Amino acid sequence: MRQFNPKTEAEKIMAFFKSTFEKVGKKKAIINWSGGIDSTVSLYLLAKSLSIENILVLHLPYEHSYEDEFLPIFDYLQMNKAQLRILSIKPMVDQIKSDLKINDPFRLGNVIAR
Repeated sequence: MRQFNPKTEAEKIMAFFKSTFEKVGKKKAIINWSGGIDSTVSLYLLAKSLSIENILVLHLPYEHSYEDEFLPIFDYLQMNKAQLRILSIKPMVDQIKSDLKINDPFRLGNVIAR
């Protein structure tokens, strides 16, 4: 079995980000931050790959915003709070829930995740 080296894998991901942005001629990125570990790690790696001022973070909460948990991450990455946009998806999700008569929490979770 192949050994997993977190540092090596992080370096590969950051190199991929850098080369992809260079290849397509882009300097700015928008990333969705959910509050979970996956999006937090993704943001960290992106922030280490691009100029920090070129990143816009979207937080699209349904019922609970994780803004308070996010601010220490912003501080750690030395990002400006103006780089964070929070937009509740509750009105949109609730409309879909009503239109499609979704009562199953698992189905609703799939709508929220999209």
